[in-house]
Amino acid sequence: MVMGIVYLMYSAYFIGEDVDGMITMVNLMLAAVYFILGIINYRALFVKIRTLNAFLAGALVENEAPESFCYSVKLKLKMLRRLNWVMIFFYAPMFFFFLFSTMNSGNQFAI
Repeated sequence: MVMGIVYLMYSAYFIGEDVDGMITMVNLMLAAVYFILGIINYRALFVKIRTLNAFLAGALVENEAPESFCYSVKLKLKMLRRLNWVMIFFYAPMFFFFLFSTMNSGNQFAI
């Protein structure tokens, strides 16, 4: 649904009379989309990391899980933390790029 809105915004961008205003609107909408998607993905990963940490703490205290299983959970935690940083380094520049493009719509980097 969100991408449908973005598609309609781009369609309106190419047939609109107020091109400068539409450029600003499209860039603002894309900045908002990347910001919201980044927050949603970050929160989902944070919840998974917190759940795995709680599982590991419980498994180590109660000594229920085998050591090899705990090792694989620790490896998954390491991968999720790295993915978290990858997401931050993907969504943040995209958000700031479109926000910058909104403020400088006359710039060559604007859409």
